[in-house]
Amino acid sequence: MIAAIFSGALSDQDNSTYLEAIFKCPHCLLYFVGYYSRDYGANTHTFRRSLPRTPLKEDFPLIDLVSERFAEIYNQSVAAEEYGLGDIAGSGYRKALEFLVKDFCISLDPQNAEIIKKKFLKNVIDDHLGDGKLKRVATLTAWLGNDEGHYERRWVDKDLADLKALLALTITFVNEEIQTEQYIQSMQPATPKRLQLKDVES
Repeated sequence: MIAAIFSGALSDQDNSTYLEAIFKCPHCLLYFVGYYSRDYGANTHTFRRSLPRTPLKEDFPLIDLVSERFAEIYNQSVAAEEYGLGDIAGSGYRKALEFLVKDFCISLDPQNAEIIKKKFLKNVIDDHLGDGKLKRVATLTAWLGNDEGHYERRWVDKDLADLKALLALTITFVNEEIQTEQYIQSMQPATPKRLQLKDVES
């Protein structure tokens, strides 16, 4: 189905003439404005953007099993980025990483939950994530995440796209750990029968 157009008008923005058209989405039934730049020579209009934007939310069914807040914070960061708030989005992704790592480590070691909650993220990664790829990629993600909250960047050749790529890798490794543990728990071998004295008597 095509969105229904209700009204349109020309407006001047950024020294350019735009056609603003009001549409109604046939799926969610919400209204939005489409902006089209005008080419006077060809007498055509080219679509440029639409507002308001409604970012799609990403689901993390496995991670939801260990972290109640990660998906919410991550999707808020995506929304900030979609609205052009990249500086805020970077700090949000860094916060999402901290919830992901700490909640995952708490799921592995619930007896030390309060200790893990109070530690700096770097110390949680160093002390509770073993020595595999998850630890290495979480460390890199934390480094770039910290850059997003500081006045000067340490990793000047990396940007928000790199932070998101590393966070995606971290999510992948955490998902693998959770899924592996699920299979281990669901496929425990039957307890072997213990030898009884009568079994060996002749």
